[in-house]
Amino acid sequence: MKEQKNNIRLDKVIGLITLITILIFVGMIYIDFRPSKKSVETANETETTEAVNEATDAQNGKSVTVCIDAGHGGTDGGSGTSGKEKTQTLAVALKVQKYLEESGVNVVMTRTTDVAVTDEQRVQTGNQAGAAAMVSIHRNYYEGPENVYGAEAWIHSSGSADAKSLAAGILEKLHTAVDEDNRGVKLGSVDGSGDYYFNTHSKCASCILELGYMTSTADDALVTTDIDAASKAVADGIINYLKIMGYLNG
Repeated sequence: MKEQKNNIRLDKVIGLITLITILIFVGMIYIDFRPSKKSVETANETETTEAVNEATDAQNGKSVTVCIDAGHGGTDGGSGTSGKEKTQTLAVALKVQKYLEESGVNVVMTRTTDVAVTDEQRVQTGNQAGAAAMVSIHRNYYEGPENVYGAEAWIHSSGSADAKSLAAGILEKLHTAVDEDNRGVKLGSVDGSGDYYFNTHSKCASCILELGYMTSTADDALVTTDIDAASKAVADGIINYLKIMGYLNG
């Protein structure tokens, strides 16, 4: 009986040693793989920094998009008989694109060459890109005894405050930069038949910018001698709107 008791005690000792060994091994593994407080704090700081950087990038214009539409194109020459309007609107639109991109704004163009684009395609370009503003560039035309001149902008007849801000800002910049007469922001369409498709179906603030009259020698300077200054004024008006709306720092 004494020998049996000794065997039992030995078994208990071996079992206890084994248990202690297992516990020590588990503890070592936990210490090795447990994230330290410092590493957790560092990870949190990294996530916070990335979030701030993303927000800053958005505010700096790296994620804000504007749609610029050069009116007419292809077989649609625009006002008059010479097809000048489609050429002039494209020339201005490309320069506006350049100035916007230099300010960090993403720009989508409805056309960059002399091609025909439907109203549906123009609007789709801006909407699919998630544009924060859409501007369609045109020129006016008038035949009559009066000397009509100046730039104007058309927005939806609902009179959206955002669209008004966008359009008015562009016209003000044009007036300041090249002393262009400001005919103001107008609702609906020039023929009174309703709203322009571009303004009706845009999912953001939009306007039809009539960049002076083709029948006015003074207004023609906007697309000739003053084209750089006029295009920059249009871009500056758009940028000012983006700042007001919080898309850009300002």
